[in-house]
Amino acid sequence: MRILLAYLKSKRKLLIMLFIFVLILSVVFSLCDLPMEAAGYGSLLCFVVMLIFAVYDYFIFSRKHQRLSELQSDIAISIE
Repeated sequence: MRILLAYLKSKRKLLIMLFIFVLILSVVFSLCDLPMEAAGYGSLLCFVVMLIFAVYDYFIFSRKHQRLSELQSDIAISIE
């Protein structure tokens, strides 16, 4: 769970940017008197694509974290 929170924290700017894009899309559709269902559908499609990439990216992040943790535990410090 800690790794997931660290991943989300590292992607915080990207998540905020996605939220802003959805907000802009909704406002533009509203101002143009277009159906909000279209904005919702477009936002949902963007979210699904982002989720697919995020799962893959998290898998890479998790593997890298695990490998770095293994390397950290293998470090031997000697005063000699």
